[in-house]
Amino acid sequence: MVISLLLGCVPQDAVISNATWTSWIAANSSGIIDENRLPFIKLDPSDEERDPDAPSVNILECSGRSWNVPRGSWDDGYIGPLAGENGAEDNIIGGACAPDDEACDEALLTAECDAITNAVYNTWLQADGYYVFSDTVEPWRTEALMNGENDFQLTVHTALPDGENFRFHFTIAPDFQPTRCVSDLEGNDKVEFVDGSDWLTRWSEDEDGYTIYYLNAGSYQANPSDTADLWFLTTDWISGFGYSKFAGEEFNSIPVSYGNYDNDPNDDFMFIDNRFSPDLEDYKDQYETFSNRVFETTTTEDGATTYSWQDELDLVSTGDHILGGAGSGFTYKTEDNFWRPVNTTNAGLDGWSELHSSWVRIKDGADFTEGGTVEGDYQILYTALESNSRLMVKGEFKVEDLRIDNYTYPEFEPIKREEYDTEFCNGATLGTP
Repeated sequence: MVISLLLGCVPQDAVISNATWTSWIAANSSGIIDENRLPFIKLDPSDEERDPDAPSVNILECSGRSWNVPRGSWDDGYIGPLAGENGAEDNIIGGACAPDDEACDEALLTAECDAITNAVYNTWLQADGYYVFSDTVEPWRTEALMNGENDFQLTVHTALPDGENFRFHFTIAPDFQPTRCVSDLEGNDKVEFVDGSDWLTRWSEDEDGYTIYYLNAGSYQANPSDTADLWFLTTDWISGFGYSKFAGEEFNSIPVSYGNYDNDPNDDFMFIDNRFSPDLEDYKDQYETFSNRVFETTTTEDGATTYSWQDELDLVSTGDHILGGAGSGFTYKTEDNFWRPVNTTNAGLDGWSELHSSWVRIKDGADFTEGGTVEGDYQILYTALESNSRLMVKGEFKVEDLRIDNYTYPEFEPIKREEYDTEFCNGATLGTP
């Protein structure tokens, strides 16, 4: 009876559907492994002692670790096939051969790692061995509310084997709308959109009935004149953020990346070289080339495959090119920023492409007031705070009775503005002097 009463108090504010998670747990830097928090991932899928509820596991060993000849043993941290296993296990990708293992096929193991070794964007896959596993999200608790800053936030809790817990969270600003205060020719103050347009409208032009909120907290640009100088987005330009805790490891959402990524040492960061007289047609051509690199895997006449950045993560890291799996379903989104007027300074988002891996989409008609209904979907790629691990969640949600957080702190800016009689832009509103 006590258990029933406790379960009855667990909030279920949202219905989660078509939801999955995929994790890449770093073998040699993750606290989960170091603390043995999830021992099931170290067991072969056929092991009878393995937790029957544990997800299937792929092991990636493409970090370069191998047999240490002087020591006569495997390198510390090696998680690939051992002597006698011959690299033929269905769940192991890559690895090395022991010198006295005549049955081991070194060429096969090397070929399995080729796509990871040749990755040009998701190079973190080369940094360690990884335990890669996926499962569906079956939440035992969901919390959806509007916080004191009028942001919408959703937290989802789902159980892991061995009594561990996994929760992921995102926060978005429903009223996100970067504006600025300027003076007209007569000296009157007025409020206008930053870069002349509503960002959410521009971002969502191809979202078919949804408004997209990129989780861009933590984003920055590198000064093309001095790459050690970083330009971080202002608070008013941040539309969302994500956090997760997987067993004992903490993760933050990966923010947007800016630049053209063309590996040209003379133009590493911007499509537009001459900002005083930009060639916009050339800018569009370069953006198309960039998009092809993000999304299109190519095969040369000799049969060599160059994986797109998207496939580096979705196909390669989940073992699809070796194991024939279903993939993680990961995708990137890009923004060209053609709509932003080009100015004559380096700072600003015009002339920069955007590469996104984390976002939330809200279906048209959402009501962000108490008791309102909010429906949407999400894809969030998280990076661990203290390791090389990564984590991705995808799914849909629906909140039919939105709560207001009654235990939060107040938003101080409007309180202080009223206290000191300092209205933003002297009381002007958007489009009105």
